[in-house]
Amino acid sequence: MTTSRLILMYVAWLLAAGSVAVTIAVLTTELFAAVGLVDRSGAGYGYSLGVMTAVLFVALAVVPFVFRDRFVGAEPEAGDG
Repeated sequence: MTTSRLILMYVAWLLAAGSVAVTIAVLTTELFAAVGLVDRSGAGYGYSLGVMTAVLFVALAVVPFVFRDRFVGAEPEAGDG
């Protein structure tokens, strides 16, 4: 696989990771607000949303590097594609 293709695939992965991180952070923060852990009108809501988004994004962004050995050498079999 060429370097430019790997870079483009990683950029696409980062966009997807950002979308997933924001979605999960909003849902979790809203759950926290429903339970009463954060106040929707207070600073805790924004802090919770920001911290959770950042942590989830970083965790998802490093997945290709953490599981690199699992994906290396996974060549398609003859006739698969």
